[in-house]
Amino acid sequence: MRTFQKLVIYMLLGIGAGNLLNLIFSMAYGEFSPGKPIFIESFSSVNTAVLVETIVFAILGLLQGLASNIFQSKLNDNIRITFIAHYCLILLPLVLAGYYLKWFSSFTAFLSMILLASIIYVVIGVVKYFSIRKSIREINEKLLNYKIGRAVQ
Repeated sequence: MRTFQKLVIYMLLGIGAGNLLNLIFSMAYGEFSPGKPIFIESFSSVNTAVLVETIVFAILGLLQGLASNIFQSKLNDNIRITFIAHYCLILLPLVLAGYYLKWFSSFTAFLSMILLASIIYVVIGVVKYFSIRKSIREINEKLLNYKIGRAVQ
């Protein structure tokens, strides 16, 4: 049951993030659109287009959420390779979803999305690194204090 709950949460996060980004881009362009007009027009109705888009967002959220499992894998203990693999597992579904949803009107738009996603990935990675480093220091201090306390007794 716990796994099912995680999968649902990943899908809901994907739907939420996708719709939030649609809203942000709509605000930037001055008029609301539930998706790229070229994608919406490729369907017989707006409702069908939005349903398909929502399913794509759910799948994207699911795949990107599952990508975090690579950090629990014991197959590779090289952190650089693990981060590169994770980056690819995050970026590939994003590029495929973007292609299907017609996000890229030009090669420049495609490269801009790759660059923006990469910058966001690096920023999150650096913040996560320092957070983990701080936790390790705190654990080491507690262990050292425990060890010193045991030695005094």
